Amino acid sequence: MATILRPELLDQIFGFLEFDLVSLKNCALASLSLYHEAERHLYKHIELLPTTRRGKGIAFCVTQSQLLQLLVAKPHMTNCIQSIYMEITPEDLFIPIQSDDDYADVKTSPTPPLPSLCSLTICSFKPEHCPDWSEVKRDWTCVEKSFRIFWEGLMYLPSIEEVTIRDVYGFPLAILDYCQNLKRLNLFNLLLSTTSLPLRAPPSQEHLSPLLQVRYLSLSDNEDGLSVLLEWLTESTALTATKCSLLRTLEFQPQSLGCFNSILEFMNTCRLGLMSSFRTSYTPFDSPSGEWSNFYPSPPLEMEFPSLPNLHKLSIFADILYDTTQGPNGVHRRYVSSLPAIGEILRRFHNTAVANALKTIDIHLTVLTDAWDSPVLADIDFAPLASVLSQNSASLTVVLVLHPLENKPGTPYHTILMATLISEVASHKDLRGLLTAGHVLIKSSEHYQ
Repeated sequence: MATILRPELLDQIFGFLEFDLVSLKNCALASLSLYHEAERHLYKHIELLPTTRRGKGIAFCVTQSQLLQLLVAKPHMTNCIQSIYMEITPEDLFIPIQSDDDYADVKTSPTPPLPSLCSLTICSFKPEHCPDWSEVKRDWTCVEKSFRIFWEGLMYLPSIEEVTIRDVYGFPLAILDYCQNLKRLNLFNLLLSTTSLPLRAPPSQEHLSPLLQVRYLSLSDNEDGLSVLLEWLTESTALTATKCSLLRTLEFQPQSLGCFNSILEFMNTCRLGLMSSFRTSYTPFDSPSGEWSNFYPSPPLEMEFPSLPNLHKLSIFADILYDTTQGPNGVHRRYVSSLPAIGEILRRFHNTAVANALKTIDIHLTVLTDAWDSPVLADIDFAPLASVLSQNSASLTVVLVLHPLENKPGTPYHTILMATLISEVASHKDLRGLLTAGHVLIKSSEHYQ
């Protein structure tokens, strides 16, 4: 059956179906001509399975051996694969490898030629049938040996531009030195390893591309993991100058004063004069048990803030807790906010060369509350923020992210509270004038991040 649609239109249709594999496969099997058009979309995203278990169904699922066999049977498929994704489950774990000698055969381990592969993602998750997954050590060295070698071999491909690692412990950052063109590094909630593996020699400096984006977000106060990452970024090797020379986006989520100071020290050491975006975050949780903190330390006066003359966007994620408790003398209300520390950060940035270029400030206010009839923002001092905005003709985006303590988004309760919060921002004494002048944009979201 001949197709009557133009190839470019078919390409767009199959592009929409890339994450609907069932529909995409049905289209591909409808006719031979459609199959040839759909094939490169079908194999664009690969979910690599350590075992023969079922995948998530959002990408073409194969095991390591199946992928190699497929590349032999269809050599043209090497130009189709653009991203590879893997999840580690308890059944994928194996006996930990104790010796670095076990990596010796990585030098001769075959790596498939994938010239279009640009993105690698690896993460772990808790399956529903494994309630004790949180007690399992999700360590990279616990993954089956041949699979680790194969995965690490993919990082040597010169086409790799983005690596994402989530909820995997003990991942050796030394492997990333062999990503010749790595531009975006995303690390989420993981413990890093300083293990140096006896792998092949790193590429020469002239063949490296600089990092453009580094994101490190951790759900706990993980100063050790942060120090490992910063040490890797600033290590005294020939790669350092190239690695951070053009860093454009730096995103961290410091959970303590020590972490924040480490980030500032890193920014000063690397002289990140070309940085265009800096994102930081404070959270009201001061312990894994979720206890509320009533004190948010400000950066010490002796800490030197970096001079970033090209920084034009500053994103800060602030949290506000507002809850009610029934006490002996009636209902007691309180709010706990990280905005005092955020205000201090803004004042410090304003006192540096940053003020010359800073034009956009994003403040994401995550409000955790169970009291819709009480003011949340009225007692919070936005004056320092208003001063920075007015003096620099900068714009402020206030994103209200509501997370009721006991109620789910989408309920009438949620709608009433969100309307109350938006009204408060619009009528706040420090923000009212800025809103009228067009400096403030108010958005709302039901999704807690």
